[in-house]
Amino acid sequence: MTVGFILQEHFSMVAFTAAVDALVTSNLVDTDKPFHHVTLGIDTETVNSDLGIEIVTGTSITREMAEQNHIFDVLIVCGGFRCNLEKNALLTQYLKQSSQKNVYLGGLWNGSIPLAHAGLVTN
Repeated sequence: MTVGFILQEHFSMVAFTAAVDALVTSNLVDTDKPFHHVTLGIDTETVNSDLGIEIVTGTSITREMAEQNHIFDVLIVCGGFRCNLEKNALLTQYLKQSSQKNVYLGGLWNGSIPLAHAGLVTN
């Protein structure tokens, strides 16, 4: 299973690392290593965390859309206290396309807000 973590600018480092730690620990317990994770920026391949630490991601949404990869089983949008809560057209489009391909979607911190902007959150 491939899990993509979309890192928004100023994402919560603690929320992100806790989620990745769960996947890495699962892979230590199950020697078949069922989880693979990839980090994505939105339109760049470097993103600043809430701690001011710059993270170089494996790819970006812009790149994934251009290459039409859609290799993810799960996509998690990583938010944080200082993340921009305005609608991002590129992120919205990518989430909608991913949903149509039956990718499971989720959010960390306030990462569910982009899902709501995309009309993908129901009561």
